[in-house]
Amino acid sequence: MLTYNIWNYSGGWRERRHLLVQLLRDADADVIALQEVRHNWRDLPGWNQGRWLARQTGYVLTYRPAAVLWPVPPVVEGLAFLTRTAGRVRAYTVPRLPWSGPRRCILETQVQGVRLFNVHFPLTERARIAEARSLAQLIAVGSGPAVVLGDLNADSDQEPLILLRDSGLQDAWEAASSGASGPAWPCQRRIDYILTRGMRPTGGGCTVIGAQPGPSGCYPSDHVGLIADLEVVG
Repeated sequence: MLTYNIWNYSGGWRERRHLLVQLLRDADADVIALQEVRHNWRDLPGWNQGRWLARQTGYVLTYRPAAVLWPVPPVVEGLAFLTRTAGRVRAYTVPRLPWSGPRRCILETQVQGVRLFNVHFPLTERARIAEARSLAQLIAVGSGPAVVLGDLNADSDQEPLILLRDSGLQDAWEAASSGASGPAWPCQRRIDYILTRGMRPTGGGCTVIGAQPGPSGCYPSDHVGLIADLEVVG
């Protein structure tokens, strides 16, 4: 499974997108969770970054908008899953706190009996904690395996992550690296996560992709992607 914040249309999208396509093809993940997926005024109706990436990679796109950033010209940002086959998806609107930035949503789908949640937490601490609580409540409904993929905008020792770990989720990066910290991560901060319940890393473990620039020096995103091979426990 792979999570990637694709940095909307910022940073030279027309060049970056080809690096992203190659990375997604090479990763060959069964499920890809994308954050900061935008439709803007230049896109045709029904088109967005996720649809373009799906067309280039052969995945099935499920996209749900979360926030209208600018009504004129229209810019809409949301979350997307890229999967092998179409499946049922539910989008949950996260209650918005004052001064917490754009509206957020939680996207849920299910693949082979595993519940998958795609998230992009807000920039303010209070709002992150509130969304972490909402997410924990959603995951608590049911006892089967579950995976959270996304950009949580928080360090692993901050309250949103503590709350999610206390709810029974495990950090796949820490599980695969036996707690290895800073030097193993190619960024200054680790804010992208794969969190699991009832699953564990196996095979290739949990690794980053997109930490190296392309031939022109352009990076695929301002984030790295995080990919994990997971198996159901028991």
